[in-house]
Amino acid sequence: MNRVLARQLLRLGLSPDEVPTDPRVWGALLERIDTSYDDADRARRVLERSLEVSSREMQDFNENVRDLARREVERTQQISQHNFNELPVAAWLEDFRGAVARIEDLRASGVEDLTGYLATHAEALRDLVGRVEVLDCNPAVSELVGVDREELLGTVDASSLGADSLGSWQRQFEAIWDGSGRVEVEFTGQRFSGSPFSAILHWSVAQIDGVFDFSRVMVVVIDITDRKAAEEKMRQLVLAKDEFLASVSHELRTPLTSVLGYAEVLMDDGIEPDERHSMLSTIAAQAADLSDLVEDLLVGARADVGQLEVDSAPIEIGAVIDGCLVAFPGIERVGRSDGQLVALADGGRVRQILRNLLTNAERYGGPRIAIHSVAAGPETVEISVRDSGPPVEAGLTGEVFDRYFREHVDQSRTGAVGIGLTISRDLARLMGGDLTYRHDGEWSEFVLTLLRVGRRLRAVG
Repeated sequence: MNRVLARQLLRLGLSPDEVPTDPRVWGALLERIDTSYDDADRARRVLERSLEVSSREMQDFNENVRDLARREVERTQQISQHNFNELPVAAWLEDFRGAVARIEDLRASGVEDLTGYLATHAEALRDLVGRVEVLDCNPAVSELVGVDREELLGTVDASSLGADSLGSWQRQFEAIWDGSGRVEVEFTGQRFSGSPFSAILHWSVAQIDGVFDFSRVMVVVIDITDRKAAEEKMRQLVLAKDEFLASVSHELRTPLTSVLGYAEVLMDDGIEPDERHSMLSTIAAQAADLSDLVEDLLVGARADVGQLEVDSAPIEIGAVIDGCLVAFPGIERVGRSDGQLVALADGGRVRQILRNLLTNAERYGGPRIAIHSVAAGPETVEISVRDSGPPVEAGLTGEVFDRYFREHVDQSRTGAVGIGLTISRDLARLMGGDLTYRHDGEWSEFVLTLLRVGRRLRAVG
C-alpha cells in the first residue's frame, strides 16, 4: 500500500492492513488527502517565494560585497599609486619576465655560471637589459635623470648605458640566477645631459605563494651625490689637517732650532760683540715668527669654538700700516694717508691681518709687493696688499679663504700653515668689514675693508 495512503488511514484510526468498507470512511479519507495536497501546494508556493526572495537578497548581498571589494581594491591602488608618486627617491616598476625567460633558456642550454658567461659574451648583458620593460616611474625619476616620464616607459634602451650602470644591471640578473629577491648596489649613473651622479640601487621582487613575481619588480635609486661630495670634502679636510699638523711641527721646529742653537752659542764668553748682536737679532726675529705663528693658531682655535672676540675703537690707518712695514722692508707704500683715514676696528687684529697678507705676498706673490690704502666711500676704508704675481688658479678664488688651504707649499719658510687667510677674513668680518680677493690683470690683490670714522685722530706726543 502507498505510504501516504497508509499514513492517512492511520490518522483516521483505521488499519492499513484492512480495507475499509464504509463509503463515508473513504469520503473522509479522500477529503483528507485532498486537503493534504492543498496544504502541500501552499507550502510549496510559500517555499518557492521564500527561495525567490532569498535568492534576490543573496544576489544583492553578493553584488554589494563585489562592489565593496572593487571599491576597496581601487582605493588600495590609488593609495599605492599616490605613495609611489610621492616617494622622495626615484622609483621604477619594471617587468623582468622577458629577461627571466632568457636566463632560464641559458640555464637549459648548459650555462652553469651566469657571471662567467656574461664576461665572455659582451652583448649578452645588453640583450638581457633590452628584455626588461619599464611599466611606471615616479616624478623623482624625471628629476634624477632629466627626462620626461613618458620617454622612460617601455623597453629599456641598453645602448646608452655606461659600464657602471651595466654593472648594476648585471647584479640584478645574477640575483635572478641565484634565486634571490633583493639586491643593493652602489653605482655611478649618468643623466641624459651627460652629467654623472652617485647612487644606491635597491632591487626588490615580491613573492606570491612563495613564488617570485617578476612582472612588477620595484627598483629604487637613491641619489647620494651630495653625500659623496661631503665625504670627499671630509676626507680632504682630514688630509689637510694631517698636513697642517705636520707643517706646524716643521715650522715650529725650524725657528726653535735656531733659537736654541744660538742661545747655546751665546753662553760662550768668547763671542765677538758684532757676532753676538747678529745672533741676538736672529733669535729675536725667529722668536717673533714663533709668536706670530702661535697667535694665528690661538685665533684659529678660538674661531673654531666661537670664542673669537675683537675690540672696536678708532685707529689711524696710516700709523698701523707704518708699524707693519717695519718688519717688511722693501715693500712699496702707496697712498700715504697722513692720519686722514680713520677706521673703527681692533688695532691689534688689523696688524695681524696685514702681517698675514704681507707674509702671504712675500711667500707666493710676484717680485713687486705694495700696500695701498684709500677711502672707499663715506662709510668704509680699503687696505689692499698687492703683488705682481699670477692670479690664483681659476676655480680656487673662493677656496683661498678655506681653513688649511694652501695653493703652494714652501716648506723652507715658516708660518705657511694654511690658516692665515682664514683667520684674517674671520677677524675682518667680526670687525664689521670683510677680506676679499681680486686680480685686475696686473696685480693680484687682497682687499681688507673696514668701517670708516669720519674724523682725523689728534696727534699724540
